[in-house]
Amino acid sequence: MSSEVFNRRITGTERFPGGFLSPENRNTRLPSNLLQHLAGFYQTKYDYQFGIPSENLIEDDIIVLPFAHQYGRLQIGPEVFGSAMTSRHISSSYILVNFVNQREDTCDTYPEQVQFYIEHTLDFPDGTQKTHSLAFVRYYTPASNKELRYELSPKVNGRKNFDLCNVELWDIKWSATGSDGFIPVQQILTRFIPSNFLRGRQQLNRMLAVIPINKRFHV
Repeated sequence: MSSEVFNRRITGTERFPGGFLSPENRNTRLPSNLLQHLAGFYQTKYDYQFGIPSENLIEDDIIVLPFAHQYGRLQIGPEVFGSAMTSRHISSSYILVNFVNQREDTCDTYPEQVQFYIEHTLDFPDGTQKTHSLAFVRYYTPASNKELRYELSPKVNGRKNFDLCNVELWDIKWSATGSDGFIPVQQILTRFIPSNFLRGRQQLNRMLAVIPINKRFHV
């Protein structure tokens, strides 16, 4: 599914082979800061103006209501993804997500931790409704340079080959949360295992090793 980001703008309304799993909270109210981020997400996906109830709305603004169905887990095919919402499934909450870069000809992959999943419905001016399947995530901060990110790359003829690197190093800190905190579940690539990696003997050099988990398929 995540390969589709090359072909079109993914909004989160697209069908996917699976669904949300418990625990769930029906019609939960999103706090104002998250609602503002959600409106910003919709702004990047649609050619409309969006606002939240606490703002000074313009006549043509689409109102982003604060109510959504919240879930702790997501199933896509045979894979089940957890979230920080439930400690029992937090180990499966670490995901890799595909994004098209600014040139829109290549795809970058980011490690994230899912905080929770939501189904949120928008009413459009033409009278239609669209329900979006989204994950709210926290991002890890990229390493300061390419050489550090791919430090664990194997050597070929005495030189490191970045293309053969499967395990990447990322900064252990979280990035600031914004409208990109909401992502369509269709952009999820796979899960990964987070592991502490100490460069040298000082804790200040602690990095996050991102170890992808191979996808499972039923034949």
